[in-house]
Amino acid sequence: MIREMRQSIQNEARSVMMPDGTESHALTVAQTEQLAIRHGVLTRTIEIAALEDGILPLRYARNFSTFSLEDQIRLLTSRITVVGLGGLGGTLVEILGRAGVGNMVLVDGDIFEDHNLNRQLLSSHAALGTSKARSARNRLRAINASVDAIIYDMPFTPANGPHLVDNSQVVVDCLDNIVTRFDLQAVARQARLPMVSAAVAGVSGHITTIYPQDAGLALIYGPPDALKSPRGAETRLGCLPQGVSTIAAIESAEVIKVLLGQTESTLRNRLLLVDLSGNSYEMVNLV
Repeated sequence: MIREMRQSIQNEARSVMMPDGTESHALTVAQTEQLAIRHGVLTRTIEIAALEDGILPLRYARNFSTFSLEDQIRLLTSRITVVGLGGLGGTLVEILGRAGVGNMVLVDGDIFEDHNLNRQLLSSHAALGTSKARSARNRLRAINASVDAIIYDMPFTPANGPHLVDNSQVVVDCLDNIVTRFDLQAVARQARLPMVSAAVAGVSGHITTIYPQDAGLALIYGPPDALKSPRGAETRLGCLPQGVSTIAAIESAEVIKVLLGQTESTLRNRLLLVDLSGNSYEMVNLV
């Protein structure tokens, strides 16, 4: 069956001109979907097999040559857990779905409300009152059918956390609550998983990447038992769409670097501070 599938992929592939002027054997989205139906497999399975044989799914053409074929396979076979699907999480899921991260566990127990419309990519008039987790899954299905989205329409807690991060390679913190952020870090640490963490308020925000052996959030917020408020500066400064989109994009880039093993270029033990009001980007060494 595998041999038949690979032969079908080779027969369907056509030579196309790439953006850099070179030629490549490639599959369109329609061809990929037809092959998946013909062989009774997921479209992701067709894409991975094609990439292994040097055939490029055209949906990823603009990923190259920043990503290699091996990088794209690695993304398609990766699994992440995203906790929080509001402003940061909704935009991050969109970016990573388009990049080709193949398996996502999506966690959020909230529904969309009017005040989400100014910044949350997944929100709309029609979506008001509906589940953020289900909207995220529906959006992924619409933009990349090769992404497998498992949703948990419930809040993250220290009790359910170990199950939510099981079998993932990266935990992604898109929360708006500092206490819960510490809880998520503890779960990631116990599972020996890296966590990419971001926060946004107004048009400012920060991003860092925390590995299990790192001090992590305590270097940013101080010890958790000394927190004055569970919420950050968002309560005073609001949360604007340009700030959310910028921070989510940088957080997405960190997730991809961790998944591809580019650990030396991550924000590990560093905090990137972004303030769009003055166009400032400042790197702070945490250790």
